[in-house]
Amino acid sequence: MNRALNIVISSFEQLQRDSGRAVDTSSIRQAREELARAEVTMNGVEQEIRQAANQQQNFNTKIKQGQSASDGLLKKVMGFVGAYAGIQTIGNIVGLSDQMSQTESKLNMILDKQTSIKQMEDMIYQASQNSRSSYQGTADMVARIGNNAKGVFKTNAELVKFAEVLNKKYIIAGATTEEMNNSLIQLTQGLGSGVLRGEELNSVLESAPNIIESIAKYLEVPQGKIRELAADGELTADVVKNAMLSSIDETNAQFDKMSITWAQRWTMFGNEALRAFDPILDKIKALANSEGVDAFFNTAVNGMYFLGNVATKVIDVIANGASFIAQNWSMIAPVIYAVAGAMAIYGATILAVKAYQTAALAVSWMYIAALR
Repeated sequence: MNRALNIVISSFEQLQRDSGRAVDTSSIRQAREELARAEVTMNGVEQEIRQAANQQQNFNTKIKQGQSASDGLLKKVMGFVGAYAGIQTIGNIVGLSDQMSQTESKLNMILDKQTSIKQMEDMIYQASQNSRSSYQGTADMVARIGNNAKGVFKTNAELVKFAEVLNKKYIIAGATTEEMNNSLIQLTQGLGSGVLRGEELNSVLESAPNIIESIAKYLEVPQGKIRELAADGELTADVVKNAMLSSIDETNAQFDKMSITWAQRWTMFGNEALRAFDPILDKIKALANSEGVDAFFNTAVNGMYFLGNVATKVIDVIANGASFIAQNWSMIAPVIYAVAGAMAIYGATILAVKAYQTAALAVSWMYIAALR
């Protein structure tokens, strides 16, 4: 547009010259001036556009740099998180291995002659899956009842079946984990003492009244008479055991009608995962008892003793030095004071020299100014 207008104006100017200046050129001059001003304005706009483009490019570069920095920071943070999660995972696995070892030790204490520890663990796993309960909780229940009620159960299979029925009855009754644990403590205490009565009976009634209902059905008495029988000592461990085992079919029928909850799904999945990782947990347990790990910890302990001795000697040196200074301060003090005084005199001398140099420089500038 600028070039086209220039051509038009130049043509009019040429026409004006060729015609012997017969054309009024005032408007042509005004157009030329306006065009020149427009050209300057356009040049300014173009320059501003280029500056804006450069600033945008710089902004984009900074964004990319910031993104790279943030990506690097994110990678570092994720690395720390991953390392922490790895440490936590290792700690959890080792802790689980120790927990399983403790459970196995408890179960070994109640094994009968016909059952191996592997068979016992398999039965408990199946019972926990059947009752949608955790393996660890069922194993603890079996170990607790087996230790507190020795002689009540003829075989380990009978004991595990009893625990499975209890699990199902607590779930049917809607007992919370805390209520179930409290009730189990009271129930196992009653089985251990040989008779269920008093506070033990009340705890079972509160958390799982269907257990008492099964006992009443087994004894063929009204449920309201159970307290009286308990007071007379007739709710023996054998009665409770036989009542639970005789109610298996009824309990299973009630339990199977209940929908599986998500919590129970996850519990059953956890049991499966525990079984899948069982070989790894065995390896970790064996590793804790290996000669290599024993040697490593012995070396680490010796290293800590060595560092402790070194630290003790360093502290002794510091203490002896402090004691020497305290005991000989009368001789050391004059030396320290003399050194401090010498340092003060040196500092004052340096300041005086600098002041002299500054004054001499000022006089020189004044002299030069006077000459000018």
